[in-house]
Amino acid sequence: MERNRNYDLLRVVGMLFVIYYHGHEKPFGGTPLLFHALMVLLAAGNGLFFMMSGRFNLQHRFTGPADYREFYAKKAITILFPYVVMSLVFTLWTSLTGQTAEPLRLGNYLRNAFLDLCYRNAATHLWFMYVLIGILVITPFLAKLFQSLKDYELKLFIGLCLCWNMVSTFLVQDGLVYRLLGGDPGAIQPGFAYDAFILSDWIDAFLFGYFAYRLIRKEMLSRIVAVGMVGFLTEVLGKTFLNDSYKNWDNFAPAYLVFFPMVYSLFVYGWKIRDNAFGKVIGFLAKHSYMIYLVHWYVNIYIFEHRLIDTGIIGLNFILIGAATFAVSLGISIVLNELLFFPVEGRLTKWLRQQAEQWRKETDEKEKIS
Repeated sequence: MERNRNYDLLRVVGMLFVIYYHGHEKPFGGTPLLFHALMVLLAAGNGLFFMMSGRFNLQHRFTGPADYREFYAKKAITILFPYVVMSLVFTLWTSLTGQTAEPLRLGNYLRNAFLDLCYRNAATHLWFMYVLIGILVITPFLAKLFQSLKDYELKLFIGLCLCWNMVSTFLVQDGLVYRLLGGDPGAIQPGFAYDAFILSDWIDAFLFGYFAYRLIRKEMLSRIVAVGMVGFLTEVLGKTFLNDSYKNWDNFAPAYLVFFPMVYSLFVYGWKIRDNAFGKVIGFLAKHSYMIYLVHWYVNIYIFEHRLIDTGIIGLNFILIGAATFAVSLGISIVLNELLFFPVEGRLTKWLRQQAEQWRKETDEKEKIS
């Protein structure tokens, strides 16, 4: 079966969005409209990755204990293992470069490594990992739920997601409605009923990936683009002209939840990426996208702080530093993946396949006995 290179291209584009979003010098600082347009576009990278994760993970079928074991074990091999190893490397790097107050001793390192791994990484680009791992833990149950729903029920669920998001964002978190009505938004405190609900945060983007797979067809693209552009303009104009009154402009904002699915749909359904030379290059880059994500933050900081690229023009610096960050991160990723992660993951995945077959045989035998 021919690999769908559109998703590979989406991974590469999403990775570039993330790298440039994390850039330290942004152009158009004196032109708020253009600046916010750029930031809204680049912030779509996170949503694209969550949608792709939901699109593929929520299609898994879970019919017995072996399916759960195999799913969790595979995610531990492909997601958790690289994250843990690289977190240990990053802790060592921060110690070696003098970014920690304590001297580099084994006890200090082990303590910092534990703290970084468990919660301090959330202050860096690795916040993504905590959210992703949390969602993957409940993925088997979400998959069974949403696979059982009919299309009209999925559409109803999407509508509820957006409506709940509008209430929790504009009424509670932003207090925008109260501001417009002349009230005191400081008197409003976000309640747990708004913040701790299944229809909020990144799980929306994760679910939207599966919904897109089930509901979107190529002939619907023009309507999706129209709605997405309304969301994009709402975000840009809201942040430009309402300023501090439009706080939650990205990630969970209602308009944003219809914008980044538009970007996703354009790359998936807009045109067909063939498995030719270009497609294979895109596939090669996409294969290393996860490791690029893990390492790019420190590469970007190093290039910027040491002024390795400084043309004196902010816009040009922005482009060149982003490109250099991607290139260097790709080089590091290739070395790490080819020498360590791919060989280890390959052996563990082969073992897992054999083990999964054994698990299924054991389950079948138990069912026959019972």
